[in-house]
Amino acid sequence: MHAVQSLQRDSLKQSLREALTSFSRRDRLYIAASIACAVLQYHGNWLKDQWDSSNFHLAAETLNILYLSWPLSALAGLEGSSTLSSSDKRESVLQSLGLSLVELSLGRPLDTLLSQDETQDEKKVIVDYALKLTKEVRLESGWHYASVVDSCLSWSGVNTICRESHNFEERIFDKIVSPLLKDVMIFDGRA
Repeated sequence: MHAVQSLQRDSLKQSLREALTSFSRRDRLYIAASIACAVLQYHGNWLKDQWDSSNFHLAAETLNILYLSWPLSALAGLEGSSTLSSSDKRESVLQSLGLSLVELSLGRPLDTLLSQDETQDEKKVIVDYALKLTKEVRLESGWHYASVVDSCLSWSGVNTICRESHNFEERIFDKIVSPLLKDVMIFDGRA
């Protein structure tokens, strides 16, 4: 993922949420690893505390151009607008990543799996529902991927990840990014 990417004005773009159902399993795994890398790279400075798969966009021509997008007016309101502590912000970013990883594993947005009442409810209900889907995620994407999802959603195995800022990036890489990159390599026959 690039911090700044220039796209042709007429190039077709779509949000990850819109494109979920059209990707192969390999493409979804590649995108999952790319998003995890982006979270590691951009958390705390450019990445909003709460985001979802509709904030990631793809250029229709290639999977190599994956980018974050939201209106500039929304960015202006980010400065000083959040009352969350830094550990709460990290938890929120990890939960958002976990929800997106569930969507990528299953190839469909979570809101299509939830009842209308549940999608209107708070994020905790959606996170709890996503945790219930980890068995399905494990069957679809494997044990390592499901463990990453569980770590993001419930901080299993990374219980201090959100409290210790100096180790945050290292622990995210070890517990989340690295297993996803290994899965991509295994899927491609490079491991």
